[in-house]
Parts: sequence; structure tokens; C-alpha cells
Amino acid sequence: MSAAKTADALRLRGTVKDLDALSQEGFSSIEALARVALMALETPDAHRFPELLAGVLGTIAGIAQTTKSAASACAVGVGCGWDAGPRDELRRMEAHRAAREYEARFVRGAA
Repeated sequence: MSAAKTADALRLRGTVKDLDALSQEGFSSIEALARVALMALETPDAHRFPELLAGVLGTIAGIAQTTKSAASACAVGVGCGWDAGPRDELRRMEAHRAAREYEARFVRGAA
């Protein structure tokens, strides 16, 4: 194996380790917070503190975004970034169109 290929393989190996560390840390935090939120919802007084649950959910969203961004940066760093691009936008547009069609046919049409 050439020196360049060896360097690329080592760089990719390091990136995979970084991705594993990022995902372990991020998903472990998300799991812990989600479990706490679920336990809180199972208490009789959960409805009295919606701002606390909202804070937990906001923290979960923040950790997910940070983990996603960091993982994406690692992948881009070794030329393996993923671009959702127009595919996701097209799927959302199609879902929106289908929902409007369903509503027109079954919801408004039934009235």
C-alpha cells in the first residue's frame, strides 16, 4: 500500500473513532434526558411543570443538533459528507400535496 493510501486509511480510521465517540456521547445524553422526561410524565404532578419538560425537550433537540453537526463535519472532513439536498424537499412537497388531496377528498368532501 502506498504512503498516501496508508495516510488516508489512518485518517479514515481516526474519523470513524471520532464519529463513534460523538455518537456515544450525544445519544447517551439524549437517552438519559428522554428517560427522565418519560419518568416525569408518569408522575401525577407532571402537568404542573410543563416548562421543565419543555426545557428537557429543548435540551434534547440541542444535543441532537450538536451531535448531527459534529458528525457531519467529521464526514465532510474525509470527503464523505451527505447532502440531503432537494430529495428531502421533494419528499416534503409530495407529502404536503398528498395531505391536501386527502383533506379535499375525505375531510371536506364528507361535510
